[in-house]
Amino acid sequence: MDTNNHIGITKSLVFDGKTLSIGELPSLQSLKFSEEYNQPLSVGVLPSLLQSLEFGDDFNQPISVGVLPSSLQSLTFGYDYNQPLSVGVLPLSLQSLKFGGGYNQPLSVGVLPLSLQSLVFGCCYDQPLSVGVLPTSLQALKFDNEYNQPLSVGVLPSSLQSLVFHWKFNQPLSPGVLPLSLQSLSFGDDFNQPISVGVLSTLLQSLKFGDAYNQAIPVGVLPFSLQSLVFGNGYNQPLSVRVLPTSLQSLKFGLGFNLPLSVEVLPSSIRSLTFGGRYDQPLSVGVLPSSLQLLEFGGRYNQPLSVGVLPSSLQSLKFGPMYAQPLSARVLPSSLLSLEFGDDFNQSLSVGILPTSLQSLKFGGRYDQPLSVGVLPSSLQSLKFGDRYNQPLSVGVLPLSLQLLEFGRDYNQPLSHGVLPPSLLSLVFGCCFNQPILVGVLPSSLQSLTLSRDYDQPLSIRVFPRSIRSVIFHWFLVKNPYLKKQQRPLTIQSDFKKSIKVGRYYLEIGPYQLLKLPSKKDSIIFTYTGSPSDIDITNCFNQPLPLLNVLSNPNSINYDPKYVVPYPFKKCNFVTVNNHKYFKLYSFPCTLNKVFLVISASSSELAVILNNYVNLKHYERVIWSYIDRLFLILEKLAQHNLAHLDIKPLNLFIGNNGEIVLGDFGCCRYVMERNQTLPTIIVENNPLTNPTNRIIKQESISVTPLTDLTRGTQGYYPPESKFKEYHSKSDAYSVGSTLLKLLSCHPDDASNRDEFVENHRNSKYNPDLVKISPIRYSLALIQFVKKLLTVTPQDRLSSDDLTVESLEPGTQIITSPFLVDKSKFLPNTTKLIFDGDYNCPLNGLLSPTLVKILLLGKFNQPIKQGDIPRLAETLIFGPSFNSEIEPRCLQNNSLKVVVFGRSFNHQISVGHGTYWSGGPFNKSRYFPSRPTINITTDIWNQEKESNIFSKNSKEEYKRINIYHTGRLNVHYIDTINSFTKVYLESKIILTIGEKCYGIGEIKREINLLSWKNNDIEFKMDLKDVSVISFVESSIYQHLFYQIEKKIFKEMNQVDLDGHVVDGYPLKDMEQLFELDNDNIHQIFQHNNQYLNIRFIPFPN
Repeated sequence: MDTNNHIGITKSLVFDGKTLSIGELPSLQSLKFSEEYNQPLSVGVLPSLLQSLEFGDDFNQPISVGVLPSSLQSLTFGYDYNQPLSVGVLPLSLQSLKFGGGYNQPLSVGVLPLSLQSLVFGCCYDQPLSVGVLPTSLQALKFDNEYNQPLSVGVLPSSLQSLVFHWKFNQPLSPGVLPLSLQSLSFGDDFNQPISVGVLSTLLQSLKFGDAYNQAIPVGVLPFSLQSLVFGNGYNQPLSVRVLPTSLQSLKFGLGFNLPLSVEVLPSSIRSLTFGGRYDQPLSVGVLPSSLQLLEFGGRYNQPLSVGVLPSSLQSLKFGPMYAQPLSARVLPSSLLSLEFGDDFNQSLSVGILPTSLQSLKFGGRYDQPLSVGVLPSSLQSLKFGDRYNQPLSVGVLPLSLQLLEFGRDYNQPLSHGVLPPSLLSLVFGCCFNQPILVGVLPSSLQSLTLSRDYDQPLSIRVFPRSIRSVIFHWFLVKNPYLKKQQRPLTIQSDFKKSIKVGRYYLEIGPYQLLKLPSKKDSIIFTYTGSPSDIDITNCFNQPLPLLNVLSNPNSINYDPKYVVPYPFKKCNFVTVNNHKYFKLYSFPCTLNKVFLVISASSSELAVILNNYVNLKHYERVIWSYIDRLFLILEKLAQHNLAHLDIKPLNLFIGNNGEIVLGDFGCCRYVMERNQTLPTIIVENNPLTNPTNRIIKQESISVTPLTDLTRGTQGYYPPESKFKEYHSKSDAYSVGSTLLKLLSCHPDDASNRDEFVENHRNSKYNPDLVKISPIRYSLALIQFVKKLLTVTPQDRLSSDDLTVESLEPGTQIITSPFLVDKSKFLPNTTKLIFDGDYNCPLNGLLSPTLVKILLLGKFNQPIKQGDIPRLAETLIFGPSFNSEIEPRCLQNNSLKVVVFGRSFNHQISVGHGTYWSGGPFNKSRYFPSRPTINITTDIWNQEKESNIFSKNSKEEYKRINIYHTGRLNVHYIDTINSFTKVYLESKIILTIGEKCYGIGEIKREINLLSWKNNDIEFKMDLKDVSVISFVESSIYQHLFYQIEKKIFKEMNQVDLDGHVVDGYPLKDMEQLFELDNDNIHQIFQHNNQYLNIRFIPFPN
């Protein structure tokens, strides 16, 4: 028993199956049983003062009179409870009663006590109610999915104030059925009955219709008490004058409404009006009510607005994404306080268009117009730009009243003094902004500054005004399931009296202090005040440290003095904050225009490892990890405009954590683009002498000072080094040569490296001459290395180009939010995954060799003709996709399977063709140009079906599989009913994942489905299923379950591997599992979190 007076699932009493005895429970007011508790309760067991009682899902015991204490006010049953209740079981004190999903028992008069005020039925309840069953005290009543019983006069008590119908209710209502006391009424999606005058209560204030409702409403049907009216997506009936009552204050149309409105149709009392996605009708003067304060248009609205259309009372206006009309002066009323444009708006704004009353302005994603002085009104307090805005701002453009300013993704313009107004409190930049912020640019009023996590410009002490309270380096991209779990933002206390610079792995505080960061993708918050768990920079860096002798320097390589810079320096020490270890590094006490790089301790050199494994093949996955680390190093060097110029195995060290560390910066130099000036910080070869060029032989680690010679080592330096030219991609060539060394360790491959060195010596740099064993290494890795060894620096692969990641041979993934060039795809790629933040038009991007394409993550772009390669066989859209698909895009001769996610609700056309079905146990045969359509959806009704498939394409329905999500909704019941109705008596093959467990029989008990053969039994409760489908368009029809692995194993304590049978009972059964590894339903984050279970009928 826990401190909250609940019986938790860890209490042994629950698991031991013991019956609670009288006096065992202390005096409680609230009691909650665990999900597994299912023991009978006797009179006197429950505390006499108990007020709230909640049972878990497994409880299904009969309750006798006197078991529930007379003090009980709230009672909640779990899903499994389905016992008849007799008169007197429920105490007279009960005020709130909630049944679970499985309850479906008839109720007689007197069972529900007269004290009851709130009653909620579960999804399975569908019993007729007679007069007197519902008590006269009842105020709120809610039915769920299955309820569809006719209601007679007197069934609903006269005290009822709130009534909610759900999914299936579609019964006609006669006058007197709904009580006069009713104030709130909500219908489900199936309701589509005409309503006559007198049916609705004269006290009704709120009315909501579902998606199926599309009836004409005569004058007088809606009562004059009505204040809020919501239509569903299917409503599209003309409205005449006086249909809507003069009491109406809020009106919302659904997706389908698109009819013109005449003057006086909308009553003058309306203050809030919302149009749905398809509304696109012109509005004349006087149509909108004079009292309107809030107006919102849907997605398709794109009509010009003339002066006087918008009423003078309007305070908030929001346009949908397709609105792109120019605005003239006085169109927007002088009362307007808030204005929001959609994505397509990109019209220039002149002085006088925006009213002087405007306080909040938000532009959409495509807006990118210059703003002149006076365009933005002097009253504006909040201004937000969309992603594409990237225009320079001059002094005076932003009004002096502005307090909040937010730029979008693309903005990257320098800001001069006086551009930002002195009233500004909050300033947010997007992910592309990387301009230096000069002293005096930020106004003295600024309290909060947000920059991208990739912003790497130094912020000096005087940049921050005294008013600053927080500086945030934000990671703008969403979480990616292919990346490791991100940590919470790193919060750092700061007095803002030291400069700040954020790098990829390090945080520079002031001129001398360096803090290691846990991850590039973690947001960082600097705050003036913080909690005790936050990092306190002042305390971290105020401890003076003694100088150490050079020979005992813990940062040197193997404590060998020939690696150590001969200057005394302060040591690195560690500080632990929030269980994370960070180190602080102090600079060397030497001249300010020099910096010396010291290498951390290492366990071995890469060259030593190569020598030890001279006769072995290096595993490709290890090499890819080296590549990842090497390119991180190159990226870090590029941030400082540095080129190492001597990368080779001898200068690469394996740290104690197994990561590669780059050392020996003796050849390092700055790389400058044309017209770029030399930075003030330089890197010297030796602190005691002037910088010199040098060349180091691979066999030696001694330093040979030479002048005016090539930097680097024979066989590793890039071709341009021979001409004393150095580029930002020069180090990439050396990395490629190092990788080639790794790939030449096998005895059969040693000659490949020797031949490369000989060609290098003779200035033969053609990468086609490079030889790497295709037996031991994949084509992807070979092509990658050759791309690094390209002769021309501009064509050489670098860290800037790696926006495509290889998961395995033939499979690549794109998570970058930016457009990827076609050349970045490997030639052997047949499977391409778009995930994370990628959301750009395909526009001919995809390689013609692709066979499987997954458009997951945020992808939601229209599919145009030619976007999908002709050889593609499988096309999978993720949960965000809900865009139009041009006709014939899916009429691909090779396309076999198309998968749509939960958001999709657009018309598709897959062509027409002949379809044969040889019966329930035979294969379905259809032309390969007619793909199977798999749709994952939370809801599947007539409207969504008609939205996706045209009325003239009924033949397409035979090639559809609907996968329902949302645990235990009405579709779950219908699906299992459809399957068991046909196959309950059949022999059934069970597969879990790709493993087969033989042929057995199924048994159903309400929502519990069990499968059993001679050796084993599995049980699955429908409430635990995350995805369900009766898959009819398949090589074999079957019932499909997707269930969380943990839940399945808890219910079935069976060794899954110990009962697998060899082979499959039916031919080509392996085709059923072709998409299992692609996580097409996207309910779970990772494949190892769920199990795909199939019940496959075996032919007689």
